[in-house]
Amino acid sequence: MSVFIVLGILGLLLLLISLLLGDVLDGVTDFLDIDAGGYLSGPAIGAFVGAFGFGAAIIEYNTDWGTGASALGGAGIGVAAGAMVGVVTRSLMHMPTDEPVRAADLLGAKATVVTRIPADGFGEVTLLQAGQFMKVSARADRTLAAGTAVVVTSVLSSTSVVVAPATPPPA
Repeated sequence: MSVFIVLGILGLLLLLISLLLGDVLDGVTDFLDIDAGGYLSGPAIGAFVGAFGFGAAIIEYNTDWGTGASALGGAGIGVAAGAMVGVVTRSLMHMPTDEPVRAADLLGAKATVVTRIPADGFGEVTLLQAGQFMKVSARADRTLAAGTAVVVTSVLSSTSVVVAPATPPPA
């Protein structure tokens, strides 16, 4: 077995370990002390070593190039593969995300009663929060029938609220 194939296997293993156990191994490459803007990561290094090893082995076995020339060709392939993986992993790690939904965000939300709310107990309402339908327990100061449009006036917990009719009853 060629040294290049061994390097390819080791690089592939490093890539898989970095992808599967990245948080566990976070900081292992800190000894390099290289600030590359997040592009030089465990997966990028693993991709470089793997592509270098396998690329050089393919060149060496399929051409009449010597070991040195095969290594240079493998290094070029490794740089390309490592750069691609570095860019992809950096963009995934720095992807913008939405703010987490908090129970306090339910305050003022419009909802609909789906299970009658008795004056002295809980019923259920559905509401649209952060693009998702939620069903939560609800209390009110008076009995509200199913289908009544309501507004959340207070948040008791992440799964229960106090509501009031969206439009006041006629006098």
